[in-house]
Amino acid sequence: LLKTQRTDEGWVQVTSLPMILTAVPLWSIGGASALLLLTVPSAAIAALAARRLARQLGASSGQAAFWLVGLGSPVLFYSADFWEHGPSIAIALWVLSLVLGMADGDGGRRDLITAIVTGALAALCVTLRSEVALSFGFIGLALVATKVERSRLTSRLPSFGLAVASFAIMSAVWLRFESPKLGTVSRGTRTSGQLGQAGLDVGPR
Repeated sequence: LLKTQRTDEGWVQVTSLPMILTAVPLWSIGGASALLLLTVPSAAIAALAARRLARQLGASSGQAAFWLVGLGSPVLFYSADFWEHGPSIAIALWVLSLVLGMADGDGGRRDLITAIVTGALAALCVTLRSEVALSFGFIGLALVATKVERSRLTSRLPSFGLAVASFAIMSAVWLRFESPKLGTVSRGTRTSGQLGQAGLDVGPR
């Protein structure tokens, strides 16, 4: 199979530890069908996040975003297979929504708790699909480069600083446990290979 890698005494197709850890008990209970309990809900969760994001950005109801993401995007197809794409997209959209919520918050205790949760979710998302880190990075650079958004970030610096710290800590935790379990961090190898290939394609394009 494409992207299947040899690891110690077995073969690994799913390349993220969270998916494997949650899949093992589900498989033992209900076989292959039970694995869809991890991915099928991701379409609805992503659609709810899209609706919330649309409302935060000024939409009146966000219903269009809900149906577009839930039924009119690849998330629908990703959710029908045991793959990291659906859950990672759903988590990424909620991370963005939570970040916007912190920017509009008052910096109180609730925002600090939200910051910890947001950082942990972002780390989980990057663990599922490491290339999402690039998206988060570019979005962060865009916010810093925009004067209005930069002022909002600096006014909530403790919250965002805590979110970054939570992300760094949880990313390190996942990395620490993933490498021994899978033998190698195959996601990083895959992503670096894709980036290298993309760089080679720039010339011909």
